[in-house]
Amino acid sequence: MKTSLTTKSLLAIASLAAVISAASAFQSNSDKQTLNANVATQKMQKVVVSAKRMSAEEKLSFDLQNSAMQTVVISAKRLTAEQKIAMDAQERAEQTMAAKPISSARSTAIKG
Repeated sequence: MKTSLTTKSLLAIASLAAVISAASAFQSNSDKQTLNANVATQKMQKVVVSAKRMSAEEKLSFDLQNSAMQTVVISAKRLTAEQKIAMDAQERAEQTMAAKPISSARSTAIKG
């Protein structure tokens, strides 16, 4: 079977396009997996909300005083790299301090 130069070039281009599309599909899936792995390794931010328990009378008087819609404003600023490192170091220190009494209590319970 005779094939012309045009036919050969069209087949080569089609084959090349198929190879590139398969490679790009694999690459984009790989990028998504890398992104998901990066998101999984990042630590979640911790928010602490504290309040005093109100009695039934306090709740009733509060509800009667504040009948208007209440708005909560949450604001934050982006931390610099140095601030992030300092916060990570502080968190590690807090976790280490929190883990020490537990481990010493366990060793005392095991010895006793």
